[in-house]
Amino acid sequence: MRTGILLIAAATCLCGCSDGTEGRKPVYAASGKVTLSGGAPISGATISFAPLDSQPVAIGKTDDAGVYKLTTYDWQDGAAAGKFNVLITKTIAAPGPAASSHDAKQAGSGAPSHDAKKGAGGGGESMLNPKYSKSDGGLQAEVKTSGTNEFNFDLDP
Repeated sequence: MRTGILLIAAATCLCGCSDGTEGRKPVYAASGKVTLSGGAPISGATISFAPLDSQPVAIGKTDDAGVYKLTTYDWQDGAAAGKFNVLITKTIAAPGPAASSHDAKQAGSGAPSHDAKKGAGGGGESMLNPKYSKSDGGLQAEVKTSGTNEFNFDLDP
């Protein structure tokens, strides 16, 4: 009896286990390059493929040459087939917390530096035209099940 219960418990555990791929849509290699008008690569930009159909979101980040590869489930696995709005953002981090006037005086200055005042607001500053960070920014792509899925974007300043 005891062995039977253990076998049933083991079978139940095995049936409940999966490799985590159930419900996933197939993905296809997708990549490209992001440049400013004139061809200068944009490094450190985040690319988001926002689905227009029922596929999942895919994201990527540009390297120093402006090249990206999309990720949906696993690192750089690609994107599901379908149409997407493409959003591209790049921000620079705001300077750290503002220095107090006491800290500035100790450093030999009579007032906080200009950089410290600027950093007091927090957040980051966009390096690209803000229209590219919106779903209606005019960038679209369609990932296909066959052929090359290369999507290059030449952005206006």
